Amino acid sequence: MNNPAAAAHCVVYIGSEKNYFSNIIYRYNNTYATMKWEFESIDVNSQTNGEALFLALIRIKPRIIYIDFCSRRDEMFILSELVSRDPSFSEVPIIGLTDNKESVRECLGAGADFMYVKGGEYFDQVYAPMVMAFPKKVKPVKFAKAKLSREIDLIDDFRVGYIAPTYMHVEGNIHLAEDSKVFFNSQIPTKNIPSKRFIVKNRSDINLYYDFNYSYDLDFVFVDEPELEEDQQVDALGVKDEQERLKVIKKAKKNQELMIQNYKNDYINSQKKHKEWVANHMDLNLEKKTKVVVIDELVRIFSMSHENDFRKKYSFRCFTKFEDNFRNVLKIRPSIIVYQLISQVGPDEEELFEKAIEKVKKPEVNHEFEDVKDKKRYTFFVENIPSWQKSEMAKMGSLITEIKKQDNYSPIIVLFNCFWQTSKSLQESYMYPMIVTYGHSLNMDVVINLADIYEKRQDEKLTELIKTKILQLKKKDPRKYGRLNEADFREKKYFIKKSNILSYGSIKNKILLTLLTESEVQFRTEIELPMKTYRLDYPLPMSINLVPIEEGKNFLEDKGTKVYRGIIHSISETDKKTLRQVVNDILFSPLMEKRAKEHEDFQELNEKIAQERLKAKEVSLSDKSDTEDTEDKEEIDDDSDNTITQNSDTEEKNDDQDGE
Repeated sequence: MNNPAAAAHCVVYIGSEKNYFSNIIYRYNNTYATMKWEFESIDVNSQTNGEALFLALIRIKPRIIYIDFCSRRDEMFILSELVSRDPSFSEVPIIGLTDNKESVRECLGAGADFMYVKGGEYFDQVYAPMVMAFPKKVKPVKFAKAKLSREIDLIDDFRVGYIAPTYMHVEGNIHLAEDSKVFFNSQIPTKNIPSKRFIVKNRSDINLYYDFNYSYDLDFVFVDEPELEEDQQVDALGVKDEQERLKVIKKAKKNQELMIQNYKNDYINSQKKHKEWVANHMDLNLEKKTKVVVIDELVRIFSMSHENDFRKKYSFRCFTKFEDNFRNVLKIRPSIIVYQLISQVGPDEEELFEKAIEKVKKPEVNHEFEDVKDKKRYTFFVENIPSWQKSEMAKMGSLITEIKKQDNYSPIIVLFNCFWQTSKSLQESYMYPMIVTYGHSLNMDVVINLADIYEKRQDEKLTELIKTKILQLKKKDPRKYGRLNEADFREKKYFIKKSNILSYGSIKNKILLTLLTESEVQFRTEIELPMKTYRLDYPLPMSINLVPIEEGKNFLEDKGTKVYRGIIHSISETDKKTLRQVVNDILFSPLMEKRAKEHEDFQELNEKIAQERLKAKEVSLSDKSDTEDTEDKEEIDDDSDNTITQNSDTEEKNDDQDGE
């Protein structure tokens, strides 16, 4: 029997620059010609919305997605968030494209795995998603590899959910120890809170808003404590005079007291300013108290019309399926879980499906079909409905079991398309009273109505608790608690919109950069890192997405450290050229150092020879000068001898004359 032809790997581009995508297509076909590809371009226009695009991607089932954020950016943000959060796309890389580096951070925050500024470079736009989607088929690339050993900062981005008078609530992927002190870079005005130091409180891996591993409450330090000498006598070291020494010690002690007092004043002022700042901003964005999660394979709610935009009032998520152990739902802790049973039945098949249900309930019923396809589909439904029912009930049983393991958590479970059980029967069967069933397909207006009722009841319950507490306190001590009101019991919180710059924060960790190419890095660290995107400032501002360093291994253990591999992104064409230059500079630095040393040695040799020649010349001139002096002296001596001889002759002559 012949094997069916292998399915093509679909690559989708969502944007309006088809020529740019054509260059990417060429590189796939040229570099990976042996793989079967299918390319699809979805045009973006003024009517495009992110939800409709998500529906299209569910039908297409791509292996790689390119999202061009240059047009309809807000809708592209919605699309990117939907795709990045959904379990069906967990192995599908999202490559974001933009025309400037300034928008990179927002696009990454929307869920893109890699970001690139459009230009003339295309290699990384294909290489990066191939490493993530098809690691075994990536062709080896002979990069110029610069080996180094440089300590740099690995920047891990967090998101800020809300800010309170004494702390702020953040989410991130790095595990932080409770009660530890951390340096957290936030956008809170430094004129209110000068310190960037915080104390980690209340770490949790549930009740999350963003797609991170943990949430934290970070207590404000407000103002850094002054650095004081434990012993004021240190300032008096070297002072010999006893009275002068005592004066120096007294002055040092007074300065320390002044520093302590200034610190206390600054701390009180900082607390006061920040509290006022929170109070002035807390009404700008209201808390979304009720969380709603919808599980539907065909996400039919995005093709429905609704009376109002429920996402503005409620925190809303939609998934095509449950993750293992229902992690994608339980980490959010929604107030309402909505599940479309047997969700593989499409909206256009519901009439056929209802007839199939009737046949299952009443086997004696017969339905006639003129269309052969309808008859075939109807028969398929009739044959599979009993096993689907059994499978769905087993799944619900597992979900309720997991919910019961959670502390203080009892969400409403709404089951649509549950035509074979009533709410009461399931409540009794699973011993869980918070189940509501509907025999028809998912209707979001029903869900919104339930959410309204739930939120109203929760508000009433909280108000009643506060009133009871106030009455108890006033009864206990009327003088002390006489002026208490509800506002005193409601915590002041400034909820931050995800588009606000205040929603971004970061923590730095030291790493040792050991390898740099134009497309990848390797580094060492002592901590285990989640496989996600981080930022670097060296050799230039850029991002890296961690990928397995070997098949089946996220990192390698070596000498007590962990070695990670990262794919470089969030760079422009100019950045790429700079990166190549840095790699070359590092790569050839030993040769350049050698040549520089040779040049230095040559210069020293030339200088030495020149000095020796100069010295020799000076010696030569000195010798010549000595020779000339000797010759002059000899001439003088000769003249003296002649003079002496002449004098002697004269004296002898005179003596002869005297004798005569």
